[in-house]
Parts: sequence; structure tokens; C-alpha cells
Amino acid sequence: MEHTESFFYTLILTICFLLFIASAIAVIIKKLHVPYTVVLAAIGILLGGISHLEQFSFLNTFELSPDLVFYLFLPMLIFEGAYNIRFIEMQSSLKAIIALSVVSLIISTFFIGFALFYSLPYLGIEIPLLTLLLFGALISATDPIAALAIFKEAGVPRRLRMLLEGESLLNDGTALALFQIMLGIIAAGSVTVGIIASGFVQFWVLMLGGTAFGVLMGFIFAKAIEKIRNIAVVEITLTLILAHTTFIFAEKFLAVSGIIATMAAAMVIGNYGRYKISRGVREFMEHFWEYAAFVSNSLIFLLIGLSVRYANFGEYVMPIAAALTIVLAARFLSIYAVVPFTNRLTSEERIPRSWQFILSWGGLRGALPLAIVLLLPPDFAHRDFILVLTLSTIFFTLLIKAATIKAFLTYLKLHAFSKTEELEREESFLVMDARIQERLREMFEKNRLSKKAYDKLSAMYAELYEQSKEKLRALFEKRGAGFSYEEVLAILRKHALGIERQAYLDFFSRYELDERVLSMLNHKIERQTERILRNAPQVRDDAALVPFRRLKGILLGFVWRLRIPSLGNWERTIKIREVVQNYCMYRARKMSAERVLDELERMSGQGEDNLYREAARAAAQQYRKWQEDNIHKMNAIKHENPKLIETIEYTIASLASLGMEMEILKEMRAKGIMPENVFFDVYEYYERLHLEKENTLLYYRKRA
Repeated sequence: MEHTESFFYTLILTICFLLFIASAIAVIIKKLHVPYTVVLAAIGILLGGISHLEQFSFLNTFELSPDLVFYLFLPMLIFEGAYNIRFIEMQSSLKAIIALSVVSLIISTFFIGFALFYSLPYLGIEIPLLTLLLFGALISATDPIAALAIFKEAGVPRRLRMLLEGESLLNDGTALALFQIMLGIIAAGSVTVGIIASGFVQFWVLMLGGTAFGVLMGFIFAKAIEKIRNIAVVEITLTLILAHTTFIFAEKFLAVSGIIATMAAAMVIGNYGRYKISRGVREFMEHFWEYAAFVSNSLIFLLIGLSVRYANFGEYVMPIAAALTIVLAARFLSIYAVVPFTNRLTSEERIPRSWQFILSWGGLRGALPLAIVLLLPPDFAHRDFILVLTLSTIFFTLLIKAATIKAFLTYLKLHAFSKTEELEREESFLVMDARIQERLREMFEKNRLSKKAYDKLSAMYAELYEQSKEKLRALFEKRGAGFSYEEVLAILRKHALGIERQAYLDFFSRYELDERVLSMLNHKIERQTERILRNAPQVRDDAALVPFRRLKGILLGFVWRLRIPSLGNWERTIKIREVVQNYCMYRARKMSAERVLDELERMSGQGEDNLYREAARAAAQQYRKWQEDNIHKMNAIKHENPKLIETIEYTIASLASLGMEMEILKEMRAKGIMPENVFFDVYEYYERLHLEKENTLLYYRKRA
């Protein structure tokens, strides 16, 4: 009992010590601009080197085990990464991501296996081909954490980041599935056509089954979260439960890919379920998962470094050199062999050669390969040899490739701003300086700023404003024909969509929109933004834009024509639901158009270039037309359903008023005007009242 207690508190202190080291590193690297995980691994190696000393022997109580990685850390890392991926953004590169995560990984696996099989005998080492293919499968899984940190700092194109992150999330599942199949073939003791066919079927069962189960779990938990109102601890706990139960049930009970299942569940929550999370909880949720990923990554990469104590690198210097060369070559081959086909055979934007090189060099290895190799039974032949090769590859990619990727980004000029980004940058400074001058004027007029301070600050920002205008003018002159009318118009339209998105979020926070309408409007914004980035028309005709809604209308129309008596109430409910939903959507579009027009008017007045002003006027003209269309549609619905719309407008106004009252209550509590016990009593009353009003608004949409 005493020994158990001693081990337990030593373990806790070890974890605290490692987290303190990680926190100190996180603070220091902000000034050094070095990838966090690279420094963690290096420090871990140093700790591993001193762990045999008596003063640091406590470090040996905490080890990187496969169970720790698979069932504690990995679900959290996968969930956090996938939760923040917007599906519509991923969709524009989905075919390339799937090709890289499946086809490229298979090419890499077999190249590594066969290359090592034919090269190791020259070094006096004989290892079966299947064992080397096993190593090829586990070492082909990539970890984007260090590379993505550098990408964000360097400002590389967003699509390149998406390709690397999307590939990494998917190929983790592919690598583990391939590893499990290879391990099964080795256990069978022979390779036959039947075993290969069975392995092929098993692979797709793992992948597709994991996707289906993850999507199902995501929808179930999204609906559960929707039923909870403003209980942050419960909503966050449900997502934590979702991440781990999805992974464990998929792996242990359903025999499908836990990685793919967790990724699918997280993407459902992050896209479909994001606005089912309570308004006040959403930001807290993002901070929680960011923290969970920080703790997981910190401990994993420190423990990877500590794992050096188990490996005897000195005995395998030449095999390590051969393996590193082959793994590096396999990564380049797997990228350069696949990307040209995706460029030719898909309608997606082409992946340039410079990106292909960065994807090849940025294919780093992390915790998953080490966790997979630790899954091998202790009596597995050549286990120690595979462990040494795995650790060597991880350290090489983290300490060499990650440390040099920024230099390659600079050499290939992928960190430099595009001409569009340069224009957006200077335009942002222009808008910012103008806004600050307005704010200073307001503060001075309300006697919040002395005349001396106002004159000094106002003169400074006026000068900065003029400098921004001059830089913007010089940029147009410098680029000359490089900036077309269409490019400037696309930039302004993208900005207008950003204003729209923020307007919808504001309406949602004031309870003027519900989650379903907000999701529809956000989807519209994301779809149009993606089309602008692809230089495609911002808006398509309705037939191409909403095929699902058209199909739904056709099917419902067919059902209504059947005149089934028992469906009468359901038909009325569906039609009223559509009326309420459409009215709220047109109302939000009209109000957001007002905001966009105000901003475009301000921006057109700030622009010195005729092309800029002309593009701003064209964008404003389009929004005026949309505003008029939405007003016309609102009036038509009002004319047909006057009593219903009167009720809806009253309820929306009541919800907005209650929302303001609740904010005022919070402010009074913060200022000490209202005692805690009184605040909670009154706030609980307002929450109940608010729920009743919200249910009134949703009544026709919710009742079946």
C-alpha cells in the first residue's frame, strides 16, 4: 500500500514537472520563433540522458505507453484538430487530401518495405519483407503540428495548410489500418490471394465503417448538446466523452478505425453542431480544446524525447542512415507520384511544384508511429530494431526537417504576400487608422481625452492614414496592369462577406436568429467565399446552388398531392416552419446588407484609385439589389401571413430585449451593484423567461 501511494504521488509530481518544463518552453519560444514541438523533443532527449541519475530517477515513473497515447492523448488531439476544420474549406481540396492520405501512404509503405528489404542485406541484416512493410506502414503516418506552427507564423497560403493538416488527420487512420492488416498477415504465417483479398476488404471496412460510426456519434451528441442551455461544464464534458467513447467503441467493439471515427465525429460537431453549443459556451469550448491539445502535445513530445533511453542507436548507425534516406525518398516519391494525377484528373485547383516540395519536406513524424511500434508484443521478432528505426526517423524529422522548413519556405517565396494580400494589408491599415481617428474624436467630445492628448494622437494617426493612402496608391502604380478590376472587386466582395458573417453572429448573439438559420447563412457565406478564392462567380443560379432543397421541394410536393389525411397536420407544420425560417433569413440578409453598404461607402471614400472606387461602387450596387430583393420577399411573406409574422417580430424583439437585460444584469453584478445571491435568483428567472420566448419563436419549427 505504501509503495503504491509513493508511486502515485511520484507520478503526479513527474507530470507536474514535465508540464512546468513545457510551460517554460512555450514562453521562451515566443521570442525565439522556434517550433514548440521541436524544442520539446530536444529537451526530452536531454531529460532522457539524465534520467539515470539518482536526482532525476523520478522521470522513469512516467513512460510513453501505447494505451496512454491511443486512449488518452490521441482522441483529444484528433478531436481538437478536426473540430476546427471547416468542411466546406476542406471540400475544395478533398480529392487531393484523400489521394495523399490513402494512395500516397500506400506507395510510401511499399517503397520503404521493399527498399529496406533489398538494401539491408548489404549491411549484414536479414529481416522478413512483411516485417519491413509493417515498419513502412507505421512510419508513413505524418504529424503536422510543428510544420503547421511554422506555416502560420510564415503566412503560407491557407490551402497549403489545409492540404497538410487534412492529409495528416486522414493518413493517421490509414496508417493504423494498414499496420493492423500487415500484423494480421504476419500472424497468419503465409501470404495467399485470399488473405490479400481479406486484407483489402478489411481496410475499407475500417475506413468507411469508422466514418459512418463517427458521423452517427457526432449527430447524436450534437442533438444532446442542443438540449442543454448555458451549462458550460456539461456541454464541454459531452464533447470530451464523445472524443474518447467514439475512439474506444470504434477500436474495441466495432473493429473499425477509431482515428477516422473520432475525426468524423469532431467534424460533425465543429460544422453541423457548432451553433448548437450555447452562445456563452462556444468560446470557452474552443479554449478548453486548445488547452487539452497543448497538454497532450507537451507530454507526448517530451516523452518521445525521454524514450531515447530505451534505444541502442550505436549498434545500428548504418541501418539508421539507410532507413532515413529511404523514408525521405519515399515521402518525395509518394507526393510527386500522386499530385500530378490529382492535378490532371480533378477539377480542384492545381497544386504547384513548390507546394509539392513543401508537402514532401513537411511530412514530419510524431507520436503515432512510436505508439504503434509499442503495440508490438515484447517477443515480436526484430521489435527492438524497428523501435530504433522509428525513434531515429522521428528525431530526424523533428530536429532536422522541422528546423529547416522555414528556410525552404523563404527560398520558394511561399512566405511572401501575394499581390492581393499586399492590397488587403494596406487597405486594412487604411480602415484601421480611419476608425481610430473616429474613436479619438468621440472620446474627446465626451471629455474622456484631454485636448493635448487628442491633438497629439489625432495628428499621429492622421499622418499614418495619409501614409497608408500613399502606400495603397503606390501599390496600384507599382503593380500597374497586375491589378485588374475583377481582382479588386473580388477583394471587396470577400470583405463584404466577412462583414455579413459578423453581422449574422451579432444577430445570433442577440437572439434575432436561431441556430438553423444561422447555419444556412454561414454555409452561404463559406460557399461564396470559397468560390471567390477560386476566381469563380460569387453566386450561381438556384438550380445549381441548392439541389438538395429543390429535391426536398419536389418530394414534399409529391407527398402533399397524395392527400393522405393523417399527414394534414404535418403538412401545415412543415409549411409554417418554412415560412418562419425564410422570413427570419430574409430579415437577417436585409440587415446585414445595410452594414455592408455602410462599410463599402466608407471604403470607397477612402480609396484614391479610380479602379478601387469603381469596384467599391459595383459591390455596393450588388448589395443594394440583394437588399431590395430581401425586402420584397419579406413583404410578400408578411402580406400572406400577417398575424404569424406579427407574432414572430414581437417574439424576436422580446428575445433581443431579454438578452440585453441579461447582459445588464451581468454588468451590475460585476460592478458590485447587485449581490451574488440576488443576481443568481434574478438571472435564473430571466433564463426561464428567455427559454419560454425562444420556444415561442421555434414553436412552429419544432412541433411534429
